[in-house]
Amino acid sequence: MKMIYKKIILIFIYLAPVVLTAFMPYQGKFENTAQKTKNENQDTIRIFNGKDISNLHLVLADKDVNIDKMYKIKDGTLYFEGGYKGYVRTNEKYTDFTIHAEWMWPKKGEKGNGGILVYIQQPDTVWPNCIQINFKENNAGDLIAMNGAVFKEAVGKPKDNVVKLSAASEKPEGEWNTCDIKCKGDSLTVFINHILQNKATKIKNTSGSIGWQLEGKPIAMRNIYLIKK
Repeated sequence: MKMIYKKIILIFIYLAPVVLTAFMPYQGKFENTAQKTKNENQDTIRIFNGKDISNLHLVLADKDVNIDKMYKIKDGTLYFEGGYKGYVRTNEKYTDFTIHAEWMWPKKGEKGNGGILVYIQQPDTVWPNCIQINFKENNAGDLIAMNGAVFKEAVGKPKDNVVKLSAASEKPEGEWNTCDIKCKGDSLTVFINHILQNKATKIKNTSGSIGWQLEGKPIAMRNIYLIKK
């Protein structure tokens, strides 16, 4: 009988580490890839994680809006209803980056309007000091120096609008478009559906938050991320 007990004790001692490990919480390196992934050359930061906008700051002209009713998220796509003016921005400030965003006008027959905002300055106001990459239907790729933003090509009051370089390269309502903005030093270049559409040089403010504008029109957005080099 003693021999049996000794064998049982030896088996328990041998198996204990294995059994205990199976019930311990995972403690290895596990990054939330929906927020950030890394390699040796660059960081990719998901501005919109495809699930919620809890990591973003919402600024609206109307302070009494029911926020829960103005947007929805489905299958990694963010849908904003029409009728609201303001913008969504990151809490963090960035400099020297490339930002990628995809957008679509989901409601046919209603001309869309909106845009990506870079180098957003404080204080938050509708509208802030920043450079807008316009998504307005048939004008995607125009640049606007908003609320006092300064860059060399921005001339002509009141909006300091810089018209896109080429013929419209955006897709019709109901189809997805891509926008890629490369910001380096005091310059930026804009590509709409992989076509070079604009550039700005001698930008005054080269650091700030990043976001997108709500201009009262329904808009769908997805795959919004920043590559920091």
